[in-house]
Formats: sequence, C-alpha cells, structure tokens
Amino acid sequence: MKTMNDFRKYVEREKNKRRGAFFYNFAPDEGLLFQEEIKYLRDIYTTSFPERGFVPLNKTVRFPDELTDEQIGCYFNLIPWFRDEECEKKYLHYGNLYLLEIANLLYHEDIAGALRGMFRFRDQMNLVADNREYFMNLCDSFLIAHPDCAVQMKEYRRARGLLPYRDLWQEIRSGIFEGASMYVKSNARLLKENELSGEKEFCFHTWNAMPDVFYELDARFQGNRSEHGISFRDIATAGKEERTYLPLLPVKGIQGQSADRIPFGDGLLYLKEKGYGRPDRWYRQTWNLYDSSGDFLYIIYVYAESFMREHLRGPKRARSAARILKKNYRRNDDIPRNIRGMKAMLQDESFEKAIGKGVASYLDYHPEILQRMEREQQEKKRTQTRKRAEDSRRRREEIKEQEKKQIYEMDHEQVSTGKIDRDRLQQVKKEMDSMSGLLHEGKIGYD
Repeated sequence: MKTMNDFRKYVEREKNKRRGAFFYNFAPDEGLLFQEEIKYLRDIYTTSFPERGFVPLNKTVRFPDELTDEQIGCYFNLIPWFRDEECEKKYLHYGNLYLLEIANLLYHEDIAGALRGMFRFRDQMNLVADNREYFMNLCDSFLIAHPDCAVQMKEYRRARGLLPYRDLWQEIRSGIFEGASMYVKSNARLLKENELSGEKEFCFHTWNAMPDVFYELDARFQGNRSEHGISFRDIATAGKEERTYLPLLPVKGIQGQSADRIPFGDGLLYLKEKGYGRPDRWYRQTWNLYDSSGDFLYIIYVYAESFMREHLRGPKRARSAARILKKNYRRNDDIPRNIRGMKAMLQDESFEKAIGKGVASYLDYHPEILQRMEREQQEKKRTQTRKRAEDSRRRREEIKEQEKKQIYEMDHEQVSTGKIDRDRLQQVKKEMDSMSGLLHEGKIGYD
C-alpha cells in the first residue's frame, strides 16, 4: 500500500533522474510529470486518506508535490464538489489546481471536452473569485499543447472577454469597438479598483456604454486628421510591439501535434524560441500602449462616468484633463506628434461633447435604465411621504399623551411626605379654640 512518504520519495527520484553532471537540469515534459504525480496520489487517496477539514491554501501551485500532506488530503476531499461545479472563494487555489487537471485531460477523453470543462468550471469560479490571470496563463498553455484548438479557444475567450490584449488592439485599430470596455480596463493606467469593479450602478453602465462612446469619438475625430494632426484611433492605439514570454503551466500535449508557430486572431502569433542546452520557450507578440495613450483612455472613462452620473442622478464628478495636460511623457519613448495631438484633442470642446453624446446614445438604446430609475425615485418619494406622515402622527400622539399626563398630575397633587411639626399643630389648635370661645361669648364680632 502506497503512502505519502512513498510519494515524496517518488518525487525526489524523478527530480534526480533529470539532473545531469554538475546538477544541471534537463528539459522535462512538465505536463507528463504533472499527470504522473496526480495518478500516484489518486492511488494513495483511494486507500488511505481519511476525511479531514478544510486546510487553507494561499498560493498558486504548479505541481501537487508543492502541497503539504494535509493540503493534498483537503484537495482530494474537495474534488467531488469541483466535479459538480461547486466552488467557494476560499477554495480558489485548490480550484486552479483542479483546472490544471482538466487541462491535462484527466477528466475528459478528448480535447474539445477538456476545453468545455475548463471554461464551464472557470465560469463557476468567477462567480465567487476572479482568477483571470491564472486562467489566461492556462489558456495559453493549453493552446500551445493543442494548437489545433485555436478556433474554439478564441470563441470561448471572446464570449467571456478573455481575448489577449493584442486581439482587442487590432479590433480598435480597425474601427470595431464592441470590446472597447475590456480594452480600456486593460490599458487605462490610472483606473482605481472601485472603478474597475463596476459595483456602483453608474460605473456598471459606464463600462457598458464604452463602445457607444468610442463610436462617437471616432466619428468626430476620424475624418479630421489635419485638424489635430492625428485621429482618435491613432491616439487610442499608439504604442509599440514587444515580445512577452509566456509563464506556461504544466499541460501535456498530444504527441505529433506540437508546432513552432500558432496564429491566433488578427496578426497575433505565438512563437517558439528554441533552446540550446535549456528548455524551449514560447512568447507572444504583444502591443503595449504608450503612457500618453493609457492616460487618454482613462480620461475617456472619467468623462463618460461623469455624464452617466448626471443621467442617473448620482454624486457629481468633475470633468477635467488638467492632470494629463501638465505631463510631458518624454521619458517613456512617447512620440512627440502623438502627445501634441492627444493634448489638443483633450482641449477640443468636441471631445467632451462626443463622449456625452455616446453616453446619451447608450441610454437611448436602453430606455429601461432611466425608466427603472424613475420608478425607484417615485417609490422613494412615496416611501419618504409615508414616513413623514407616520412621524407626524406619532408626534401628535406623543403630544396628546403629554397633555393627559399633565392634567392628571394637576388633579392628583401628591401630599408632601415630609415630617409633621406636632407642637406647631397643637399651638394652632389652641388658638383656634380660643378664637371660637371669644366669638361665642360675644366679646368679638365676625366683622
């Protein structure tokens, strides 16, 4: 019967096999190592793991051997819940490990089934905790292991707003603005967490209105290149192409399906860099915006949110680009012509008007938003009126009760409970008797 001690020894042996002279590591098939570790642990778990409570896991792991014995036990106890697509926020890192199992075809017989399983479970996880960065890395790893799934992968990612940023850049560059919200979220440098979350109603609708805002800005500044020397699309997409190496996760591919070049979307390529004496590395050609373009996108968001607040009667937010106009942007290879054009556009009154028109267009397309807000405002007024009437009635009743109490106290004055002066009382009684005798004898008259 295998034990956890056997598992630790097995892992150490496998690591030693891949060490050569002077302890240099040979390039291992990490996906195969992952699969073998999971299968080894499955044999142990089915025979010797007792039921245990939850053990916290606060980091991302690549291989099961990075977990403690207690964490491994907790993970295997959670798997039945994961297979029913149930997950809680505290299980996030365990859930990521389960996603890695799915990607390694340990629960599905074919690639299509594994791909569906990955996205279905990720959808469930995203309801309780955002694992976007990890899942993006997992998608890249799965694509490189299975290059034939590129079309399906792109469809799944597009439906969830998980396309690589280069794909969004190409769409914006081409005048397709459906992904404008994600594009701004990905590239606007100064966005705060509460703005990104969209928890406030005006934030939520601002992000939804972003495509309409982009269409209006493009319509206003696309045909006027000579006016500012540059168009809206030029500023919104200005940057430079850079090579970004992919932090791949251990996903095993199918023998014979490997590739050195994987096209993915409009002009986006995954390329292999062959290693000599080291593992091969994959990289993606990414487009990084200049700082000026990132700040330009942020100002678009600020203005759009300000207009949305006005329509939804929320707290006001000033529309000002003064902070951006003061910067020179020369330290980060920004192109001077782009900077001048961007600042001129921000100072053009048509810039603010176009954003306001875009927000208004969005609300025109969705009249139920303002109608619902109006109903809520009317209900709020009715509630306030009822509350004022109830408060007034309560105050009148309190006044009546006070008046009744005062009348009662006046009619039932309490006798003082202080000490009685008996000597004084006897003296008064004698005086009264003497006075009565004098009156009786006629010595004094009543008048």
